[in-house]
Amino acid sequence: MPEIMTHYFFGLDSLNAIKPLSVYKVIKNYRSLYYMGLCGPDPMYYHRLLNKENYNYVATIMHNQNTAKFIGALFEYYNMLDPKCEDSQAVIAYISGFICHFVLDTTAHPYVFYIGGKYDKSLAHTVKYKGLHQHIELSIDSLLLQKHYGIIPKNFKVHKHILKVDSIPQTILNMYKFALFKTYQIEHGDIIIGESFADYKIYYRMTHDSFGIKRQIGVSLKPILPQGLHQFTGTFSYYDCVKYGVDYLNEKKAVWLHPVNGIVNTYSFEDLLKNALKKSSLLLRFVDNYLNDYITLEELLSHIPNLSYSTGLPLDEQQEMIYFSDELAEKFFW
Repeated sequence: MPEIMTHYFFGLDSLNAIKPLSVYKVIKNYRSLYYMGLCGPDPMYYHRLLNKENYNYVATIMHNQNTAKFIGALFEYYNMLDPKCEDSQAVIAYISGFICHFVLDTTAHPYVFYIGGKYDKSLAHTVKYKGLHQHIELSIDSLLLQKHYGIIPKNFKVHKHILKVDSIPQTILNMYKFALFKTYQIEHGDIIIGESFADYKIYYRMTHDSFGIKRQIGVSLKPILPQGLHQFTGTFSYYDCVKYGVDYLNEKKAVWLHPVNGIVNTYSFEDLLKNALKKSSLLLRFVDNYLNDYITLEELLSHIPNLSYSTGLPLDEQQEMIYFSDELAEKFFW
């Protein structure tokens, strides 16, 4: 991902970077839909978590196939609307948030995958890494929230402050119906996003855990939960989720490798956020130029790369991850 808070903070920074632009005013007027867009495809990962029949596969497809084409389809839907109507403004706010999600994932995900170890279904001893990815991202959320906003993570209500949309506007549902079918030939996109976002909100409401009680309950229920959820029973809660003394943000600039090609990096997580902010603010400027008829839709879309959300690499390149640091991953376990 990164997790929802990090995407939210990044979205706020991206918005502040474009204050002089007209698109800023559009987003400001439809801020809750911008926040929804910042969630990207992730809500589909939370659809019916305890049910084998869910929309998890849709999120996986959206992360790893035709990513630029999907964003293009969102803009094609916008093009069908009257640019002066409220629906078109709502759609632009959502798309702007979605672009920010795309940019941050493609920039930061390689770091998280490298330090989080690798779960391999064929190797039983690697099952411990299955929930580690989420633990790392929740910890990064927590550290950023405390560092930049001075808020104790366990008291921050995601469902209240970020997931503000109570009823998804029909035009957003229609946009998903159009874009999912045009890009992936997946039908009923309106139902998919509607049900998934509802479950997404329920998940964060249910897992808000100011006193750590829910985490204790989750751990105690581990023996009777489906095996696929075992590694997540202790990693869903923001309650004291940070293991202090561990450099989650790589503030010491330790070496890490891109998990696919092994390229050496020493970027801290804050460095990655700064790099991503340069990209998001540039893309939002292109969006603004398009809205003001300075460039065509084709010119706008030419600036949106077709990258994997997971690796940050072009989708026509090798995507298999082979470089991981099990040694670093071990430090994150309690």
